[in-house]
Amino acid sequence: MEMTARFHRWARQYAEKEIEKGIEKGIEKGIEKGIEKGIEKGIEKGIHIGNAVSLQKLLQHRFGPLSTHILAKLDAASTAQLEAWQDRALAAQCLDDVFRP
Repeated sequence: MEMTARFHRWARQYAEKEIEKGIEKGIEKGIEKGIEKGIEKGIEKGIHIGNAVSLQKLLQHRFGPLSTHILAKLDAASTAQLEAWQDRALAAQCLDDVFRP
């Protein structure tokens, strides 16, 4: 019986160690994925801000100072919308041409 009891104790200890290893690996993978996702979102945010700043400079250069309404529009726009407005701004005769629906 003592041999069986020692085996069960060893098996339990081994299982606990393996569970701890599994938990540590899971935590490490979760952290790695979190970091990757954070970097990805940071890059997307940087691209978005860069597009907004570039469009703002282009519009100011072409049409003069921008109203708070236009600045608010730029702040609220998606990256895709900013890119579309950038394309329009190149040929626009006035600000209304850029922001037409």
